[in-house]
Amino acid sequence: MKQFYGKQMAFRVFLDICYKPNAPLNSIKIKVFQNKKEIVPLSTKSSPYVPRVDELATLPANGERVRLEFKSNQIDSSTLHFRIDTPDEQHAEIDFRVSLRPLPNQLRLVFTELAAE
Repeated sequence: MKQFYGKQMAFRVFLDICYKPNAPLNSIKIKVFQNKKEIVPLSTKSSPYVPRVDELATLPANGERVRLEFKSNQIDSSTLHFRIDTPDEQHAEIDFRVSLRPLPNQLRLVFTELAAE
């Protein structure tokens, strides 16, 4: 534990976004807001999202698996708003209530989905 003491932690968000067969990579636009201000991630990584069927069946990618990484001090205990746009002009918005609850020797993060379009 000493190796992590006093070092900044990262806040990561993982999203699986399905929107069309043979979806092109790195084409989804995601914006994140908290307290009516846009929060820009430190890094964004994207890979094809391939739904799992079974070990014998394969399907083409039908979306993207996206990882957003933020500085931990960018996020507080209030609602996170995600705005997602796909290249075929589909749009989605979703809100998550974030609750950061310190527990003895650990930090617990609770997401509660509020609304989806």
